Amino acid sequence: MTFKIVASQGDRIVFDQRVEAASPREAREVMKCGLRLESLTGLVYAITEIPAALIEEIVSAKMARVAVGSGRIDPAKLMREAAEAAVKQELAAIKNRLTALEGRKGNAGEAASVDEEGSKLPQRFDPTAKLGASPPSKAERREPTKPIPAKLRAILGPDWKAIRRHYAKTKSIKQTAANFDVPINTLKARIRREGWSK
Repeated sequence: MTFKIVASQGDRIVFDQRVEAASPREAREVMKCGLRLESLTGLVYAITEIPAALIEEIVSAKMARVAVGSGRIDPAKLMREAAEAAVKQELAAIKNRLTALEGRKGNAGEAASVDEEGSKLPQRFDPTAKLGASPPSKAERREPTKPIPAKLRAILGPDWKAIRRHYAKTKSIKQTAANFDVPINTLKARIRREGWSK
């Protein structure tokens, strides 16, 4: 570790140096030897640890300032390259996750996985699949929609697309309003305004 030691005796500074030592105690001993003293009585001193990471950061910042000042480095280009590298790193993580998920779907028989060239990979045996049956369609695979909790519905508002689909099936204002917890008059106004009956 690096330590900065400043020592004064009376009105004058007698020691002002950076010292490499394992601990503040060893740094104090180095100062004592440098001043050729047996005791530190009458000496006022301060020992401050300088973290190596901070020194590296300061040196890097100064070198970058010199390089930018001399015109050897374009700061805009440097920032653009750093941003591109960060985006590539984030996208690589997302791509790896997506590949893993697609591979899992292909193994479960939900969707065929595809290799890098775009050709389909063979699917694993699915003991639950019927012999000779075609894979389920998207509509069959789609999970039934769960009702939205009341608190979330209060924040988001009614799902008018779902309400319109339900009304188109049932043609019942009362049943649709009750099913989606929407006031009947509000539903009637929406039907009239958007022309759902046509």
